[in-house]
Amino acid sequence: MRLAASQFYEYHQPSHCELRLFLIAQGLEQAPPGPFKEVLRVLGERHERNHLGSFAEVVDLSSGALEDREQRTAEEIAKSSPVIYQAVIRAETNLNGAQCEVIGEPDFLIRSGNGYVVRDCKLSRRITERDHPEILRQLEIYGWLYQQAFGDPPIRLEVFSGSGSIEPVDYDGGVTALAELTEMLGYMQSESEPFSPVGWTKCSDCGYKPHCWPRAEEGRDVGAVLDELHCFSP
Repeated sequence: MRLAASQFYEYHQPSHCELRLFLIAQGLEQAPPGPFKEVLRVLGERHERNHLGSFAEVVDLSSGALEDREQRTAEEIAKSSPVIYQAVIRAETNLNGAQCEVIGEPDFLIRSGNGYVVRDCKLSRRITERDHPEILRQLEIYGWLYQQAFGDPPIRLEVFSGSGSIEPVDYDGGVTALAELTEMLGYMQSESEPFSPVGWTKCSDCGYKPHCWPRAEEGRDVGAVLDELHCFSP
């Protein structure tokens, strides 16, 4: 089973949802992203490109097959290349009784001393557990992947935030991120749909709202009923 570091976003964004992981694992197609998400995507790409342009010397690994990019990543690290863009790092581990391949694609590996800083670009200005746990888990699993692949932990984990500042992320050896991946895998492998209550704020930007909301209304799910009453309240 292959798990990607980006799947923390599937768990937490646009809101925390166990059912979303199950539906993705089942291959259920999501509704296309709306205009707001498209704007965020464009802004995110621009933010990343601007940061990329701030480095004088970069090895760009953003194109090609994952296997080739993974090999190139190891080669460039062996050569102590100053900056590696869109590296690929992979490791295997046992999660929830299943042998899993975990793969990550950090935006930047930046040479520092005898190792590398792992840095990702994010539009968010608040890189906190409360606001964006998915960002922290993604960086933590990058750190774990780097340590598994190259023997030593990264020098630091960092986020280039939407405010233009470099925000440090604590590294606990991957303990928290691996525990959450194990939890996520349980939902993905479930034989039946896990329960996750609906809510207008929670579900409005989710690609599975057309799947979940009509069923919630039909079943008079308390979240849908409360939202309906709120809409008609004076």
